[in-house]
Amino acid sequence: MDTITVLQRAIRLRDPHTAHHQDRVAAMSAALGIQLGWDAERIEQARRGGLVHDLGKLAVPVSILNRPGPLSSNEYELIKEHPIFGVQVLTEDQRPPSDVVMIIEQHHERLDGSGYPNHLVASDINESAQIVAIADVFEAMTSRRSYRLENTLAASLDELHAGRGTSYHGDGVDALVALIEGHALDEAQDAWPILPVDDVKYPWQDSP
Repeated sequence: MDTITVLQRAIRLRDPHTAHHQDRVAAMSAALGIQLGWDAERIEQARRGGLVHDLGKLAVPVSILNRPGPLSSNEYELIKEHPIFGVQVLTEDQRPPSDVVMIIEQHHERLDGSGYPNHLVASDINESAQIVAIADVFEAMTSRRSYRLENTLAASLDELHAGRGTSYHGDGVDALVALIEGHALDEAQDAWPILPVDDVKYPWQDSP
């Protein structure tokens, strides 16, 4: 059993909702890679990185992750440390390929330096991490969480368009729009099956 599989199972046992989110992000990241014309190895690394991008949440109490009410400032700062915690989980002799490590560490970084944990700018952020970041944000916005309802598809796309080229990889945002217009996201999930934990309905599935 490889490292990614072990880590994925550990996350699923502790917090099925985070695991479900990661499954969706992984499938979407792979679909974006295909849309962008990446080679098979790069697509697979994005998919595998998506499967464990929130690994560091193993270090955050589930009571904080799934709290229905607002977080304190200290609790929010703790959650923002999860990319660093994720890298720390991996020992030198167990680390998966470097793209996966950088996805774990950098998926909350933004092109303009407004992200976390290291406030990196575009040239310093791994491109696969930039693509997983788009999938991560879109999946989070379009799914229901314990503390809020899901956004509409239109509102979620508006948010990504507003950050296109400043917060988010421009070609990646365009690729996501193309996937939605072509109804390709469900096909991506057929190619890389996920294990659902609930009956969440996603806005793009409402289209014929």
